[in-house]
Amino acid sequence: MAWAAAGAAIRKLHDAPLPTRIGRAGRGIDELAAELDRECEWLVAGGVLPAGLVARNREVAEAALRPWTPAFTHGDLQIAHVFVDGDEVTGVIDWSEAGRGDALYDLAI
Repeated sequence: MAWAAAGAAIRKLHDAPLPTRIGRAGRGIDELAAELDRECEWLVAGGVLPAGLVARNREVAEAALRPWTPAFTHGDLQIAHVFVDGDEVTGVIDWSEAGRGDALYDLAI
């Protein structure tokens, strides 16, 4: 039940109107794709993972690189940042990365 409460709280965050002044602008598709390319190249060049595995997972990652409607996002959302008491969210911390961004990316990280 705590997961359902956390999901409801994050949906409210993502559905909220964008503030007129927010700390960061969020990363665009081009920036994310460039970072993904650099990381994939590093994995293959360093022999960390087989090239075929990296290529296949890079293809899967393409699904995240799609147009999106800006939402107010936490930016560093993880279980350690959401506090619950039973079925109620009592707090969310670490808003240093908050800003305009992709709601699905916010959930994925």
